[in-house]
Amino acid sequence: MILIGELVDCIERMEEVVFFYGNSDRVVAPFVIGLSSDGNPLMRGYQLEGTSRSGKGSGWRVYQIKLIENLEHNGMFFVPENFGFVAEYPWIYKVIGMIKLEEG
Repeated sequence: MILIGELVDCIERMEEVVFFYGNSDRVVAPFVIGLSSDGNPLMRGYQLEGTSRSGKGSGWRVYQIKLIENLEHNGMFFVPENFGFVAEYPWIYKVIGMIKLEEG
């Protein structure tokens, strides 16, 4: 799936992505691409702009990749250490790509 490869590339470059999901545009710092226990491709990221179905704004979210529409790069980059990322997450069972944090 091309979208998965593109998202993994964005993770490696630490580049924000913009896409339509649910009922709004989202700006997200992508951290993990992987599969759920039933094989559904997921992206875990920190939502910087946009609203979710629950009405919440920024924060950690898990997105079903099959529901992401109109993926774009906005040319903005992020510093992963600014988000308090924890690699372990129960909904992603097989990791395809994940952010690499600076050691030290």
